[in-house]
Amino acid sequence: MDIQEISAHIYVNSEYEMANVACIETGDGLVLVDTPTMPDDIFHWKAFIENMKGAGIEYIVATHHHFDHIMGNNQLGGKVIMQEKAFEAMEQEGRTLIEALAPNLPGITQQKMDFLLNEPILPPKMTFGDRMCLRLGSLNLQLFHIGGHTAGSLCVYVEEHKILLAGDNVNRGQHPFRGQANHLEWIDALKWMKGLEIETIIPGHGELCGKDELDRLIEYLSRLWDIAESLVKKGASLEEVRTETREQLFDFYDIEPERLEEMKLLFDGGAQRLYDEVLSRI
Repeated sequence: MDIQEISAHIYVNSEYEMANVACIETGDGLVLVDTPTMPDDIFHWKAFIENMKGAGIEYIVATHHHFDHIMGNNQLGGKVIMQEKAFEAMEQEGRTLIEALAPNLPGITQQKMDFLLNEPILPPKMTFGDRMCLRLGSLNLQLFHIGGHTAGSLCVYVEEHKILLAGDNVNRGQHPFRGQANHLEWIDALKWMKGLEIETIIPGHGELCGKDELDRLIEYLSRLWDIAESLVKKGASLEEVRTETREQLFDFYDIEPERLEEMKLLFDGGAQRLYDEVLSRI
């Protein structure tokens, strides 16, 4: 479980069982962006952080409210920051998706399920609307509400290092979950990201990438929308939209055989949302 120092005092793990996590050492305390999901990964990340002598956790920035990004908050401590719509969603029953998605995770054990269902989810100490800036040490960590993947999704931009922590608005090498998405807002968010001066993007899932991945995602989401819009205008049903989008775009990513069923679940899980969005606009 390799932890990379991708720039001076910015550390990332993209090998944990679920979402990517990052740690920014500011000189005035640590800022975590998302936390690990599973117990062993939380323990590993916590041990790494504790070895940073004299550097306590000041803040945990949650890029959104889905369980795979917030399960470690309680174990790690620090003041949690979320966008206000993410907090509202987190408070609603079933919106963190633990019950809906966790049982279908590859290799999930009863021990892990028990942890996910019983671990307290730490609520935020701070929420914000459109934008927030954390000034710690020599760094200005800019938090932007961008929506897209969820109504309350945010990204973190470290201008001094030209690094963007994008949350699940950027996934690399796999189908993103779209079950709570706003597809057109997501495309707009990706186009907005292209205007930032970026050398490295830390995606919510998958390996680190550059700005070229933004164009790839814009193509993917735009094609999904265009296919669905064309079908719905002809009176197609939800199942017809699901089938046709899967036929044309499921092979957009190379998928490891052991993740095939998981990716089918993620892909098909976005069909209802896409169908409803298109239907509301025609």
